[in-house]
Amino acid sequence: MFLKRYHNIKLFIFAIATTAISLNSFAIEKIDFAPTSKEARDAVKKFINAENGNVLEPKKSEALKTKKENIILQDHIVVTVNGEPISLLDVSSLSFSQERALHQQVKDPKQILALTKQIRLSALNHLIERKLIIQDYHDDPFDIDNQYIESEVDRLAELAKITNRLELKNEMTKAKKDVNYLHNKAKNNVIYQMMVSSYFYREGQVTPKEVYEYYKKNIKIFQQQKMYLFSTLFIRKDTDKFDEKVATISEDLKKHNKEIFNSLQEIYNPDIKQSSSWFAQKKLRKEFIEPLSKIIKGQISKPIKIKEGVVFLLVEDVKPAKIKSVTEVYSQIKNIIEDKKHREIYDKKVKELKTKAIITYEFNYAPKNAAQRQQEKQNKAEQKNKIVTKQKEPSKEKNKPTSKQKEVEVTKEQK
Repeated sequence: MFLKRYHNIKLFIFAIATTAISLNSFAIEKIDFAPTSKEARDAVKKFINAENGNVLEPKKSEALKTKKENIILQDHIVVTVNGEPISLLDVSSLSFSQERALHQQVKDPKQILALTKQIRLSALNHLIERKLIIQDYHDDPFDIDNQYIESEVDRLAELAKITNRLELKNEMTKAKKDVNYLHNKAKNNVIYQMMVSSYFYREGQVTPKEVYEYYKKNIKIFQQQKMYLFSTLFIRKDTDKFDEKVATISEDLKKHNKEIFNSLQEIYNPDIKQSSSWFAQKKLRKEFIEPLSKIIKGQISKPIKIKEGVVFLLVEDVKPAKIKSVTEVYSQIKNIIEDKKHREIYDKKVKELKTKAIITYEFNYAPKNAAQRQQEKQNKAEQKNKIVTKQKEPSKEKNKPTSKQKEVEVTKEQK
């Protein structure tokens, strides 16, 4: 295996560096010290009894009607991956925080249901992929330094707001969990990170040539627009003797005196916090574009009419439009290419592992395979062809001869 050819420390450092950028959508399982607590059981019960067509609803069985419903529900197997189970509790533990946030942000029940299904399936798919990758490690294992596992144990404890090992031991005892439970969880996290990073390490490197080619192909993205740094003097339309005051101010500002401009701001805009701001040309009000193009740094514009009144602009600085060099955007481009490569490599590897795996779904939903999707596509095409053919067929009513046509035909026969 590839990992055996490289020092594990270097690879783990690479794992930490790439995980932050490329694995942000592959959430690592959160610690669960008390999976048999009342809160967990209530969460699972709510999860299983979700309104209308729960996407992870177990197949109906007599076992669900027993008095031990809560325990059975939380331990119910929804999927097995090469014989290794994923329970309903595993899925709900991973999706629970997202679902809770969803209920706070969305009010429409139909939308909540649709998004909940997506969240749960996403959590389930991640758990399947994770299990496949950990199994891939066990097919050809390598030594992992215990310090990495211990560091992960500390990280998981910190997530649970536990500050020391004695407190951790007490919490594990309360939850009736062996210390090895958390150690194994941490080890699996480290295995997953190192395995994914090993896939990236082999094929996910970005070369300077790739960066330059991306830069040339997408050069418009890196074009920096002309930028203006200016402050404003606003005369409201409802100001007493509006036209007269605008004319006087225009005369006072002809010499582009900044001190006079600042004094007028204090008189006419006392309620506006005065500060200069940079604006890209495309984000300017359309009324400002032409006047700004005619003045240079340090000058004050002529009065600009807007819907609310009149504005004078003091230009403090200007940055000309330019295209950023490849050196300036090198890291940005490298990250873009790296993210794309890592996603493709990850998907390719997971697909490869899935083709070799036996994945059994124990609930009323399973992803459609390629053959099923092809059959559905074919059925739709056939149905569409039938409709088109029916529309093209001449109507029987139209083909019926009229009474006059019948009389002509009879006369012809008699002759």
